[in-house]
Amino acid sequence: RNVITKFRTNFDFFFGDNPELFDETKQSNAISRLEAMSEVAMRILDKSFDYVDGKYGVHGGVGSPGAVEIIATAPTIASPKGTFDKLGKSFHIFQASPPGTASVVVTNWLMGLFEPDQHYSFMVNQKGRPIRHRGEEVPADTTIVTQTHYLDLMKIYKRFHNDFDEVFFVVSSRGDSEEMRINPKLCEYNNVLCLEYEDLIYANRSQLETMVQKLTAIFQDRFGYFFGENSSLLGSESQMNAIQRLEEMDKAVASLSSQPASVIDKKFGVHGGHRSNSNLLEVKPLAANEGDPDFKHMAEDVKKSFHVFAATPPHTASTVLTNWIMGIFEPEEYYSFMVNTKGRPVLQNGVEIPISKTIVTKTHYLDLLALYKRFRKEFDEVFFVVSNRGTDPETRIDYDFCEYNNVLCIEYDDLVYSNNIELELMVQKLTRMFQDRFEYFFGANSPLLDMEKQKNAVQRLKEMDEVTRSMADQTFDHVDQKFGVHGGHRNRDDSESKSALAPQVPEEA
Repeated sequence: RNVITKFRTNFDFFFGDNPELFDETKQSNAISRLEAMSEVAMRILDKSFDYVDGKYGVHGGVGSPGAVEIIATAPTIASPKGTFDKLGKSFHIFQASPPGTASVVVTNWLMGLFEPDQHYSFMVNQKGRPIRHRGEEVPADTTIVTQTHYLDLMKIYKRFHNDFDEVFFVVSSRGDSEEMRINPKLCEYNNVLCLEYEDLIYANRSQLETMVQKLTAIFQDRFGYFFGENSSLLGSESQMNAIQRLEEMDKAVASLSSQPASVIDKKFGVHGGHRSNSNLLEVKPLAANEGDPDFKHMAEDVKKSFHVFAATPPHTASTVLTNWIMGIFEPEEYYSFMVNTKGRPVLQNGVEIPISKTIVTKTHYLDLLALYKRFRKEFDEVFFVVSNRGTDPETRIDYDFCEYNNVLCIEYDDLVYSNNIELELMVQKLTRMFQDRFEYFFGANSPLLDMEKQKNAVQRLKEMDEVTRSMADQTFDHVDQKFGVHGGHRNRDDSESKSALAPQVPEEA
């Protein structure tokens, strides 16, 4: 009846006021046909997907798409891990989400409900899509929950639905970017539950408990056709297990905060270098390198060494980005650039230098993991600040990198300004993003990022603009060694107003 009402409303311009077209008889006919369709679907449940019923268009092996009573009587397929005696039916849950959407929270909540002491399993997004558990390839029924960033849910379903009575998908999405959201049409399927990132945030024990209760209620409502109402599998005891597992996950995150991202906890699936999703645990600061008091990157305020790479694709306002960071940490320094050639030397003022001579290095070399492995031993931390632009893969970094705690990804639109007020606001916003992202290292309200440092950044960017204008009539080969801007560049609006400039340093510069 709901569908018919929507149909009539939407196409009223054509059908007009003809109630006999949609009367009770027509509605009863529709109900009868859907019931018959469901019965056929269950009769051909044991056939292959290639088998199609000619009258109703349903495939073999699928079962009823919506009839609760029929699905509840589906035969049980034996499964060592996916079957519960209380339920009498086998199932598997794929936590399938884009990176950066709190997917690890979703996974450990689900595991807390159904297998609280189990180690996590992960479907790798590569050829064959193997499932790995504790470092080994395993069958899907080794666990009840499998995490993956592979988002073709239809292919996953077709691959595994014959192994279980039902295959569920729980998906987390974030923001408006297509890269961080799943296809919304998939959320319409009965066996898919879509969650928002905002539903996965908690700051204390009380909020954690509320979050688990809310998520479990949503899960129960969505999949009640399979689990039934008020399932004991989703009761208070299971929810307490989920809360406890998430608290243990937070502790694991904190214990790995000073480890490189390549270190992974095999029970919870969390990486080194990440902050806790919640504020339940304060991440311990990295140990200070007291033996290097004169080290270039040893900031007295934090007593730790660090280096910042402005590692960006070309044409993404990377020069603005670089000079903002230099204005914060080394406002009078000449810029340094890592050339994307063999050996990847770092040049400053035309001379090759050691990486420790400056705090900020610009580069268009985008293998961040290779850079991290090369320089991690020289500093307490290595940061990457990246600018992206548009949707072209040539002007965006692989989004997986943005998930790491020591990487800050910034959009081109956040690096544009057309007057001094917008410039000051831009610097404030960028510095706040930097502070929030890297608080685990610099701490809250670090004096390294205070208003005085922001004024230095504003001043450096103003000087960069002046130099850019002064070089507008020179050839592109002419490079200013302090700011890294080229000749031949003008303001974006080709005017004399102070505006954002993004001249680029070519890889061979």
